Amino acid sequence: ENPTKSTKFKGSFAKLDVSSHLMRIFVAYATAPGKLAAAYHPQCPNLSPFTYALIDCLKNRAIATKDIESGFMRGVRGLVEDLTNGNQQPFHVSNLRESFRFQHS
Repeated sequence: ENPTKSTKFKGSFAKLDVSSHLMRIFVAYATAPGKLAAAYHPQCPNLSPFTYALIDCLKNRAIATKDIESGFMRGVRGLVEDLTNGNQQPFHVSNLRESFRFQHS
């Protein structure tokens, strides 16, 4: 089979089960299980709404320095939902035991 042949994606990625991992893991998904994420939005023509929201929130010190689960991803989720009129809802899975924050340099 030709590996360069274009194929249409028919499905979604499996949700990661982090309950049995010894390492602490945080995985952010662009959209909910079983849904397809938007690849384009007029406000961010070169990025998906999810990627645009991640970058926007990382640039915003007030959002980026909040706890990743309770603050940062809430900001990302809100912006993606605004950009897609509620049609795309990012989510995450985690087994973090402590707060994690990005640190601006």
